[in-house]
Amino acid sequence: MKKHATASTLGRWSYLFVFVVTLGLTALQCSSDNGVEPVLPALYVWPQTISVSGLVDGPDPSQVLVKVDCDPHSNIRFTFSEDCSWLNLSNLEGTSEGVTRDSFSVRFDIDNLPVGTHLDSVTVASSDACDSPQYVYVSLTINPIPPELDVWPPHLSFENSEEEQLLVDTVYVTCTSGEIINFDLDPSVAWLDFSKTSGVTPDTVVVSLDLEAAHGGASVDTFFVTADNVLNSPVPVPCSLWIPPWQSQSLPLTIDLTDITFLDDTLGWAVGIVEDGNSHSGFLFGSIDGGENWDGQILMWSDPNDSLALASVCTVGETVWAVGESGMIWLSEDYGATWQQRSTGLADTLVHLYDICFVNSQVGWIVGQEGLILKTVDGGDTWQQQTSGVVFDLIAVDFCSEDLGMAVGTYFNVLVTDDGGATWTSENTGTGTNDFRDICYFDPGNVWIVGKNGTIVYTVDGGASFNTQTSGLNTWLSSVTFVNDSTGWISGQAGVILYTVDAGVTWMEQESNTAQWLNSIFFLDDVTGWAVGNANTIRFTDCGGNP
Repeated sequence: MKKHATASTLGRWSYLFVFVVTLGLTALQCSSDNGVEPVLPALYVWPQTISVSGLVDGPDPSQVLVKVDCDPHSNIRFTFSEDCSWLNLSNLEGTSEGVTRDSFSVRFDIDNLPVGTHLDSVTVASSDACDSPQYVYVSLTINPIPPELDVWPPHLSFENSEEEQLLVDTVYVTCTSGEIINFDLDPSVAWLDFSKTSGVTPDTVVVSLDLEAAHGGASVDTFFVTADNVLNSPVPVPCSLWIPPWQSQSLPLTIDLTDITFLDDTLGWAVGIVEDGNSHSGFLFGSIDGGENWDGQILMWSDPNDSLALASVCTVGETVWAVGESGMIWLSEDYGATWQQRSTGLADTLVHLYDICFVNSQVGWIVGQEGLILKTVDGGDTWQQQTSGVVFDLIAVDFCSEDLGMAVGTYFNVLVTDDGGATWTSENTGTGTNDFRDICYFDPGNVWIVGKNGTIVYTVDGGASFNTQTSGLNTWLSSVTFVNDSTGWISGQAGVILYTVDAGVTWMEQESNTAQWLNSIFFLDDVTGWAVGNANTIRFTDCGGNP
């Protein structure tokens, strides 16, 4: 019957003594007094010691290959054997013998072995060797199963939306065996804050969402809890985050916003009209923190029977311009801290102004009621009227240089100029649409116009010809903007936001999380943008509006 051998301190010293004596006897048997070569070769076995370990009820350790040869080399037969329940031996043919320069495998079977160190040996013998038998001494250590870290919950989910806010969660760290162990936490998720990064079980860690580091859309990441001498370290904790791609920003007043612009990712302005009973006032709001907070100023106040609104706002360096109804032109030369009024120079001081654009600090245009076009070449100190040749309202104007520009409005034609507005030519788009609302003149080969019934008009030759693009909608489109010649957005009625990355060959709808009319959309780059509309609506994205 096979047996187990369990080591003790005395047993290990005895084990070593036998090994040393065996080596000594071998030396005597395989040498002669006069140094003549032995008659029989000496066995060579490698390795001579094997040390492996395993876990209680765990998998068997990997097998170990033992090589057998003789010195000097000759083909002699040898056998190998063991007398142990947890060792199994075999060569490639599955037998217990071989010829020198052969090898055999030592396999382990640790089922039902108790915790501790178990010692035994493998015998290699040959009648043709002077030092037979040789031994391979085997040490097998069975370790107890280490404890495991238990981290709960196994997955964290965060959300910051108008429907639900899940901003904080608590992670519980314990040890399955109840032992007290030290653990560390890797705070590698950029959009999470951790109350601690190390502790002693049992313990809790408060995990909270860092809104300043988070961005819109879906985010996934993982942090890890680690500890020494546990079975399952490190323990991954996957984390997911959902922030609507278009997030809501708020104003201190209820206002219908008509336009928005930003100088950089902190300084921005929005304009519109505030209704207070029967009074309607043109309001401008400024932000110095990317739209998280807004301060408002009344730039145009009206009598109860009038209806005034600020319609458009733009920036040129430190100068901010705003125009609106009743011929009002406003500018600030200190980022909106103070405001000055400029005159249109027209006899009709109450003419409505709908849009303003500048190509540099000196040259700019305004369009408005009944075909009005104004131009300045002195930074807005004076404005001269240009001949548009039309009497319909011009709603939007845009220039890509001091010479090349277009204007659109409540008519199916587009006004085009290549001489800075000295002459304007009316071009038929061929769409039959009699209401355009905005234009983006990115460069002479990329101009987009939007308007009624989901109409998108595109020209690649500066207005010599026009093509239509498919919006998939039949609603009003109010505003269009591009950050390069392929990436752009459109906003409009019922909270519509469209997005393209192929210059409008295809337009994809984004979820704005509002049903309000979005009158204007503006982007600083391909991820940072704002859209504004009726009923105090401001939407912001830091992911291009994409999930």
